[in-house]
Amino acid sequence: MSDDGMGGWAGYMLGRASVEQDTFMARQRQIIHRMFNGPPDDDGHQALKVAALKATDLIGRLDAKLDEVKAQLAAEKERTAQLEAELAAERERSAKLYRDRERSAALYLEAAAKRRRDYENRQ
Repeated sequence: MSDDGMGGWAGYMLGRASVEQDTFMARQRQIIHRMFNGPPDDDGHQALKVAALKATDLIGRLDAKLDEVKAQLAAEKERTAQLEAELAAERERSAKLYRDRERSAALYLEAAAKRRRDYENRQ
């Protein structure tokens, strides 16, 4: 092949590569354009919208459940505080009864000892 033949062939190949490159770049621009500027009812966008709506619905239900659990927890804390107050009152009442019983037992023993002394003194 002569130099002219090689130069023509090289020119042809460069031209063909340029056309392929332009076609490839045009396709890439179309893809990117569709990704960012596609119509809102496009299948990809619609699927994303449906997924977002489902996620929003799930988050709403989880928030409601969380609020419900928080309310139950607050009610249980209030009930626990009430039961602890009742327990403290019962412990105080029990301690008072114990002190009263000890005092009664001491008075009974003192009276019994006095009767015994009186009985022994009369004998």
